Amino acid sequence: MKFNHKLFFLFCITISGIAIVFSMKPIAQDVNYHNFIDSRTIFNIPNFNNVISNVGFILLSCIGFFKLTISNKKSNLLYFLLGGILLTGIGSAYYHWNPNNTTLVFDRLPMVLVFMTFFTFVIVNYINQINYKIYFTLLLGTGILSVLYWSYSESIGMGDLRPYILVQFLPLLLIPIILLLFKQNNNNNNNNNTYYIIPVLAFYILAKLTEHFDELIYTTSSKIISGHSIKHYLAAIAAYYIYKWMYSLQKTI
Repeated sequence: MKFNHKLFFLFCITISGIAIVFSMKPIAQDVNYHNFIDSRTIFNIPNFNNVISNVGFILLSCIGFFKLTISNKKSNLLYFLLGGILLTGIGSAYYHWNPNNTTLVFDRLPMVLVFMTFFTFVIVNYINQINYKIYFTLLLGTGILSVLYWSYSESIGMGDLRPYILVQFLPLLLIPIILLLFKQNNNNNNNNNTYYIIPVLAFYILAKLTEHFDELIYTTSSKIISGHSIKHYLAAIAAYYIYKWMYSLQKTI
């Protein structure tokens, strides 16, 4: 395929994904979403394990910032990524302290920053790095608006998660396709694609699975740990591989 054919293919996938999601009826936030099985209060911290398990995000961001500070790398995207990871840890802990639709906004906004920074990184390094600030701003703005729109729609009793679903899952579909179709800019050796993309996707999928089987894992583990707490650790590992991938490039933006 020629270069423009590849872009046209991505465009078709994107349009198809948007069309499929918006062909569905509005999807409200399930009221039972906030009812996590492990709600134990320990050391006066409600939902202790779900709150404390966000420490992985915070530690990763602190170590990453330190490593960037002592290195010669000057990467705006890496700083945005690490900032998003840090805020994800803080925002998720804040949400799990008192789970409800209002506090969930502070959990989802930082995740949007991580998603869109990583998506921009892939576009920059595999398609086009010219004017990357423009499409990073557009992607991030779209992600933020998707969360704010969902929050507003819930507040008027017409909850609609569809834009946020697109923001979270469409890049997950497009990124592997981009890696298959395009060569990395200034680097014809794509061996490190497999080294990083497989653990990123694997740990992200595992995180989603453990989140889904929250109660089953809790009961199976004799109430030691819940699936949602494990999800936080697995998601932090996925974030670590994203960070390593971005940091590994000799030239970053």
